[in-house]
Amino acid sequence: MKPTRFSCPWAVIAAVLFPAVAPAFDPPVDTAGPLRVRIEGPDEITRADTPLEVRVIADNLGDRSIDAAVRLGLIDGWKSEPAGDVPLALQPKATTKLAFQVRPAGDSVSGHYPIHAF
Repeated sequence: MKPTRFSCPWAVIAAVLFPAVAPAFDPPVDTAGPLRVRIEGPDEITRADTPLEVRVIADNLGDRSIDAAVRLGLIDGWKSEPAGDVPLALQPKATTKLAFQVRPAGDSVSGHYPIHAF
């Protein structure tokens, strides 16, 4: 006897009728091995001609020192100071904050703009 196959995809219908609540954006936190990195910045920018401070917080969750470099990735026309790689040295179980001054492009309008830490 063949198993019965339904022609109606119940999972799809359920997802459409009863969507789960999901956040619009993931928090700016990522982990790679013992290194956890998060980005802190303003919730709102009211003037495109004023630099804003963006902080990258790095946590070493492991038992060995970590030597790395951090740089920001910004959308076209946006600038960061420092602009290149910033050295990062973390002792075991330590946390450090790196501060960047980010200047939006002059033609920026209200919206969501990505800021990435690499």
